[in-house]
Amino acid sequence: MSVDLSVGRLFPDLTLPAHAGNDRELSQLAGDDPPAFNRNLLHRLNRELGSDFDAARFAYVARWDPEHEWMEMRLQAEGTQCVHFAALDLTVAFGDGEAVRTEISAKFRREGLYAELGAVGLEPAGWWTDPAGDFAVSLSVQA
Repeated sequence: MSVDLSVGRLFPDLTLPAHAGNDRELSQLAGDDPPAFNRNLLHRLNRELGSDFDAARFAYVARWDPEHEWMEMRLQAEGTQCVHFAALDLTVAFGDGEAVRTEISAKFRREGLYAELGAVGLEPAGWWTDPAGDFAVSLSVQA
């Protein structure tokens, strides 16, 4: 998303709900690796908080939440494990199948986005989509 509030413009790129569920496939086509990206969180916690996650024992899980119209990404424990955070003097037990939500990727419908923009003093000035209607770019300006 591009934001330059000094000139009163907001230029977000959006994935629309009709496209939901294909995020993983598209990220892989773009060269991204969602499981590795999410497991990197555990490696960072190990490095920065002195924890001892075994990242290989967490499976990447992505699911569409139709109520909230967003994708949820989680890391789910494969087997039980206790993780100690040295910097916090804290130990956390993970049961088999217990998950940690690592990311939410919200999807927007045009009318919902416009309502949110209006609530913060912005109004739509343009809307463009790809031919399939999966993605949009919106231009908004200060009302």
